[in-house]
Amino acid sequence: MYFVTGSLQIRDIIAYQAVHGPLLLTAALPAAVAMYLVILSKMPFGPFSIVEGKELVSGYKTEHYGVWRAGLMVCDGLKTYVLLAAFVTVFIGAVPLVGMLLGMLVLLATLSFVCALSPMLSPFDSVTVQSLSTAAMLGYMMVLWVVA
Repeated sequence: MYFVTGSLQIRDIIAYQAVHGPLLLTAALPAAVAMYLVILSKMPFGPFSIVEGKELVSGYKTEHYGVWRAGLMVCDGLKTYVLLAAFVTVFIGAVPLVGMLLGMLVLLATLSFVCALSPMLSPFDSVTVQSLSTAAMLGYMMVLWVVA
């Protein structure tokens, strides 16, 4: 984002988009793909979720039930909302509330389809895919650094 906009502050990114158009369609597309993968990795049953057997009981949700578990689920929903809103704001720009909600809905629908149609990866495969995508992003950053 810094190579394209010259800043990492949200207001500067939005101001850049007001002049040059959405970053989703420009040189920031690999950054959008990377953030999409990050949001995908934060989905509860996405391809990067760790496969666990039903007989295994582990994790912080095991000891929380009732109101406490509902609080955890609300926090997971808020996390997803904030990530979707950040994606729309950073890569599409400042849009009215209806546009923001529509963009978030479309993004959530695509994430849901990816989660529904792809199997959960084993921990080794998940780390491999994330490492390869990180290497691709670093390569892209190096190319931008050399060209700029």
